[in-house]
Amino acid sequence: MQAKLLARRQEMFASIMFGVFVHALECSRPVGLVQAKLLLWTLTASIMVIILSEEGEVAEQLEFFPVQSPCRGICQSDERGFCRGCFRSRDERFNWNKMSDGEKQEVLRLCRQRLMRKLRVNKSAPSDEPEQPSLF
Repeated sequence: MQAKLLARRQEMFASIMFGVFVHALECSRPVGLVQAKLLLWTLTASIMVIILSEEGEVAEQLEFFPVQSPCRGICQSDERGFCRGCFRSRDERFNWNKMSDGEKQEVLRLCRQRLMRKLRVNKSAPSDEPEQPSLF
């Protein structure tokens, strides 16, 4: 039981660290001292939520900022019913504002999976059109 709980906590810690790393990469300018302190504070609070959870059940991670919608403004469905811009399903798009932060994080994870799957399919599909040599 304790080993399973420890493994779950380590998994959650790794997930949080990845989130902090991605956030730092997404900043348009180098992470300043204030942003670094905020990231560290968020990380510390998230770890405390994990450690203080009772009876081996991990509490939902608290978000200090709302989870942003992945909408890119394209809003067209592909052949599988997912949005071409953000890769959310119709239900995920319509219920976004009703979802908890944990549910939104899960939807974002699914969207990343769908994007990666589409990129793999597009990469492996050979082009049917013959390549035309450049005129220049």
